[in-house]
Amino acid sequence: METNLQVESGGGDGKGKAQISINNGRELKYVNYGRGLNVAVLDENTGEMISFACFDTFAKECGDYFAEFIENLPNGRIVAIAVKDTAVGVETNSLSDKALATCKSLGSKEIDKLGMRDSWALIAKKGEPNAAKEALAKATHKNDGLFPETPVTAKTDLNVSGKPSNGLVISVTSGGYNNVDSSASITIDGRDALKSDYKDGINVVVFGGDNSKPLSTHVFNSYIPGQADEFAKLIEELPENRIVAITVKGDGKGALNDRGKTACKALGSRLVDKLESNGSWTLIAQKGKPGSAIENLKNTPVAKDLSGKPVPVAVSLRLPAPIPTAAPTTPVTPASNGQNVRLQQKVQLNDLRVDCYSNWWSTSKSVALQGKRSLVGAPLSEVGNVVNAGAVYVMEYQDGQWSSKQKLLHPEPVINDLFGLSVDFDGNWAIVGAPKTANNVKPGSAYIFQFENGEWKYKQKLQGPKDYSGYQQRWGYHYDSFGYSVAISGKLAIVGAPFSETLDPYRANAGVAHIFQLENGTWQFKQTLVPDDLRGGDLFGSSVDLDGDVAIAGGFYVYNSSNVSTGGAYIFQSQNGQWQQVQKLQPDDLKYLDWFGTPLALKGNLAIVGAYGTDRPSVAGDVGAAYIFQKLQNGKWELMQKLQPDDLKAVDCFGTSVAISGKVAVVGAMWVDVPAVNAGAAYIFQLENGKWQLKQKVQPEKLAYYEWFGHSVAVDGEDGEIALVRGNKQHEAGAGDEAGAVYFFETTA
Repeated sequence: METNLQVESGGGDGKGKAQISINNGRELKYVNYGRGLNVAVLDENTGEMISFACFDTFAKECGDYFAEFIENLPNGRIVAIAVKDTAVGVETNSLSDKALATCKSLGSKEIDKLGMRDSWALIAKKGEPNAAKEALAKATHKNDGLFPETPVTAKTDLNVSGKPSNGLVISVTSGGYNNVDSSASITIDGRDALKSDYKDGINVVVFGGDNSKPLSTHVFNSYIPGQADEFAKLIEELPENRIVAITVKGDGKGALNDRGKTACKALGSRLVDKLESNGSWTLIAQKGKPGSAIENLKNTPVAKDLSGKPVPVAVSLRLPAPIPTAAPTTPVTPASNGQNVRLQQKVQLNDLRVDCYSNWWSTSKSVALQGKRSLVGAPLSEVGNVVNAGAVYVMEYQDGQWSSKQKLLHPEPVINDLFGLSVDFDGNWAIVGAPKTANNVKPGSAYIFQFENGEWKYKQKLQGPKDYSGYQQRWGYHYDSFGYSVAISGKLAIVGAPFSETLDPYRANAGVAHIFQLENGTWQFKQTLVPDDLRGGDLFGSSVDLDGDVAIAGGFYVYNSSNVSTGGAYIFQSQNGQWQQVQKLQPDDLKYLDWFGTPLALKGNLAIVGAYGTDRPSVAGDVGAAYIFQKLQNGKWELMQKLQPDDLKAVDCFGTSVAISGKVAVVGAMWVDVPAVNAGAAYIFQLENGKWQLKQKVQPEKLAYYEWFGHSVAVDGEDGEIALVRGNKQHEAGAGDEAGAVYFFETTA
């Protein structure tokens, strides 16, 4: 089997592009490109990325660390290298001697010519220098002192025989310390893995060796006595095969004593002895397998990039996908009315390309269901040649089958708009969110469609009022993310903008929600909803819903009365044409970063709110939960029941999606690990005698690893006659790999 590899490099004044892609432009995901040499290591048998590192060789010492990284690779590995911005500094105008020798050993014939702001791309197979492909372009100096981008591309075809594992990617960055900003991050497939703020010192996440999920997180402060021994003890006592990701923020040297350094060397670190005060250091390693460790280091306090930001060091490691295990039998309790739930139909559209359903960790509602019609968002769809512009599929049930009847395209497609990230419809009106619409300041948009003469027609574009876009008008780079969440009911619509600021008082990323109303055939802005206790960073508006004259909106980081960021949801009601906050929903048992409030759903006198970061005693974090509230006759909303099935395990994230209708509630848990890692599941509950009873755990046959079934859910009917569940990735033929699928379920007697 043949696959292609392409490496693009753009030097220049900080705006140059570095990109490494395989299979006709499919870019490596979840890696952090930066100034200097961006290096990807690929398996020669499968063509899959194994590891990635960005070496800021503007600091000459980093050239030596790059050389050590390459030297540690076995012969046969495919190495792809791309320069971004510049790979050499002003004074040296050259890589280190070790770095030059390493590049030549890979087969480079142009590396001695590489200078300040030059573009350079190399594809090589270690141990076979004659097979190398490279491209070099010298930078040109303009009269205004700038170096325009000079992009180059190197390409090659690889003959591979194995099948990629599609394992998850752990990425770690470290910015060390500088006078303006210190940065650090640990992510798993793009999702932040440290369930707390990154603190000065050493930040650690421990992953399971068999399932790659975060098992524990730790922060060790350099200036607190005893922290260095605590760090050493953690590393020493790790069970075999545990994966550990380590990053330094600020000054981490004080949290490293000789004992800790010895423990890190046992993991496979070769650079820990060289870490200096305020240096940047990252390490990903597996206990008991020191040869698999990757790390990066930079001590030199080199200049920031041209945007004024510090330049971190970065590493990424793809984890091998575990072998799927057989699913144990899950007992099902039949509903008292004799009904059960069965899969009616799976729909996977042939025109979907890779990851069309993705943006996988977004909790936006990307499916909607009403009667015999549904909307399914595909925010990463291409429109023409516009990447990630987005689209929405209209599906209808006719003659016993669900089929696609119409594809709603972005009315004004721009790259990365994510049209379809959020969708909803009611009767003949539909609303679609595009939270990154690019009109200079990228505040986001929502689009209204109307069903006329047998088809949906685009009618109107909605955007937030300028009063809530001041930050974007002043700075021109941040997103309001208007359209991140949407809902529509009758002649009313609500649109969330979780990254909006408020101006009086000023609160960055506080978030708002906007109400629109249909008047004389046009949707008019009516009011902006702002909770009474809103704070900067709450991200209010991350999730919204609407039913008649009642609205509900939540935020990831809303604080409780004890000044703890647990997440929260707010009920608003229209009274005499004015929307007023009537209640804040926030159960007493919530804890720090439970992420209550996103997602949520509202139907009649019932509301359901997910809290997918909720823990459970004796079980590691992020088990997840969902809370159902009921509106009483006095107008108050009361917690009716907390849902948390007994079979949940750490990081199942039960509550990543929720839906409710009549006597049925559906809750998604997209990270459930049975029958395979991150296969996902959906749980169906039914109201019986005043209690919500778990009736069925839904998982279609042949779920594979990382399919994230349960990413988004919808339900319709008094007794939940039809439920719609979306999975974000599917590994079957007939559609683009990882294109995703939707499943329709029905109740049966």
